[in-house]
Amino acid sequence: MSLLAGSESLDPRRTSRWRAYGILLKSLQTGLLVLTGVAGFASAQGLPAGLELWAGLVLSLMLSIGGSTVLNMVYDRDIDRLMQRTCSRPLPQGSLSVQEALLLGTLMTAGGILLAFRLSPLFGALIAAGVFFNLVV
Repeated sequence: MSLLAGSESLDPRRTSRWRAYGILLKSLQTGLLVLTGVAGFASAQGLPAGLELWAGLVLSLMLSIGGSTVLNMVYDRDIDRLMQRTCSRPLPQGSLSVQEALLLGTLMTAGGILLAFRLSPLFGALIAAGVFFNLVV
């Protein structure tokens, strides 16, 4: 008898759903962009900033970058369906609904921008401009 018998957390449907969210967020790309943002902040600000500021910076970057990536995938879903490299992404495959992805992307992006503005109006404006350029330009 397995110690994990009856564990709902190992349900393959849930695991594949979480995996689909991970793919939708492009976690490696998001992580690299967050690292770039932190490095830019550190070079401009210097390292002696408080832990609260650093945590807010990282969280706002993760939310806004991840959210705008999801929104971009919503926008590109019909094109992704046609390309061999992208046809296995969650939206073209139907692993996640467009509505779920749109809600997730919107909430993450808005949360990241709001947090960025709370940290600094200039930082918020830069994050909002980055989201705009990612989605519109």
